[in-house]
Amino acid sequence: MILDLYGCPREILDDYDYLQEVMETAISMSGATLLRIFGEKFSPQGVTLLALLAESHASIHTWPEQGYAAVDLYTCNPEGVTPHKAVEYIKEKLGATDVKEQEVERQTTL
Repeated sequence: MILDLYGCPREILDDYDYLQEVMETAISMSGATLLRIFGEKFSPQGVTLLALLAESHASIHTWPEQGYAAVDLYTCNPEGVTPHKAVEYIKEKLGATDVKEQEVERQTTL
């Protein structure tokens, strides 16, 4: 899942702790297994979080000055993992007024 979130409140997009909590909750809701999460709070603004999952990875990158966040949720184990639940939660918690959402299916064989 690839999300482009627009119209998000600046204070949310610049709050590292809040974004980490949202990411951790969303991953749990999806049924994925969080192995590690780390990130960076940039100056003067912006946050990047990366989550290593047993099923692959998730990331969020924010541009508070533009009210924009880019979110990727990539999982390679479809059984028991439902990223759509996480997507809805993230969209709500980041307060996006407009969303561009894409679902990309990758294949390991041709």
